[in-house]
Amino acid sequence: MKFAKKPDSAVDAETIEMSNTLFKILRAVVENEKRYSGVSLSEPRSVAEPKFPAKDVKPPRPSYYRWRASTKKHSLSVRAAEGLIEIFLLKVDDIPLLAFSEFGSRFKAKFELRGTADGSEWITGNLPVNSETTLRVLQRCLDELIALDEKGDSRSEPAAASSDGSSNVQSLMLEKQNLIFKVLNQQEILKNELARSLHDTVLADLLMLKRHLRGDRELSKEEILTTIDEIAQQLRDICNECAPRNLHDWGLKTSLQDMLQRMGQRTAIECSLICDVDIPNLPDSVELNIFRLIQESLNNVEKHARASKVSITIERQGKRTFRFIVVDNGKGFLPGESVRSVDKGGMGVSGMRERVDLIRCFFPAELGLKSAPGEGTTVVLEITLPGLD
Repeated sequence: MKFAKKPDSAVDAETIEMSNTLFKILRAVVENEKRYSGVSLSEPRSVAEPKFPAKDVKPPRPSYYRWRASTKKHSLSVRAAEGLIEIFLLKVDDIPLLAFSEFGSRFKAKFELRGTADGSEWITGNLPVNSETTLRVLQRCLDELIALDEKGDSRSEPAAASSDGSSNVQSLMLEKQNLIFKVLNQQEILKNELARSLHDTVLADLLMLKRHLRGDRELSKEEILTTIDEIAQQLRDICNECAPRNLHDWGLKTSLQDMLQRMGQRTAIECSLICDVDIPNLPDSVELNIFRLIQESLNNVEKHARASKVSITIERQGKRTFRFIVVDNGKGFLPGESVRSVDKGGMGVSGMRERVDLIRCFFPAELGLKSAPGEGTTVVLEITLPGLD
């Protein structure tokens, strides 16, 4: 089978190759298992996102590398972008407007290219991709597709009520398992990040203080108090990162300004916030995930970018879209390198994408990354809010 070649400035070759592999595996499953006989496949290809009649609505990317597995009523929509392959379960009627039909509650699985000490590897559900994990994920998605179709058909067939009930329960159980796994995985990521922060700051200063106290030169009371003050400030910063108390009281704009101010105080980086719009009231969970995503962007700037300037811009595009833009003038990276440069703890780009997945449970949202060697990095979060016309 011939697959579409990568067009200019579209999806990278490694992601296309992985998407083609997933298609081949799923095609073999469909062809060899009778229960999937009603599933038809569309071959992988690069697809330009549709142009919407409303001037203020635009697709998150010019194009994706896409393919689908469909029944008469529903479809598994598989889209691939840089180092990320996502699977959504949609109604067939929603396919013409994919850009605004693929959001959190319809998200089913993803395969992601993550950096390792030896280079990079594809993962799914925080597990390395192999034939077993890949087959399990794809079969689970197919089972949900079939179960959803059977649920719809049973409305006109009373005799199938029992089957419909069991399919519905199975689908809910799968969703519950996915949610539990995602929560536990996020907890482990946060624990690892907290451990690194304590090790690199508080523990390091305590050990240094211990060495000085054991040394030949006796420390003055002022020197001891200064070190203790530094440790206390580090602990306050870590506590604020774990639970930003000011976000609820001050709001998103002021909390971001405070975070930039503290970053400027502890580094030589010039920090600025540009916001000439009123941010509407958002659900607490959405505000928190926006804050965390921008926080992770700033962490990457501080740790890796070697930048002298960083700015956060909040702007409104059209009537319904808000953009949160983080720009630095650091060293930048090669196209495709960002998905390989995630640290071993699993934060970085993958952590930001997890935040976008959570925001999508409320509103359509997309994450964009733009960079080049020597030209800095731009991170863009776009959120489309209803009811703002």
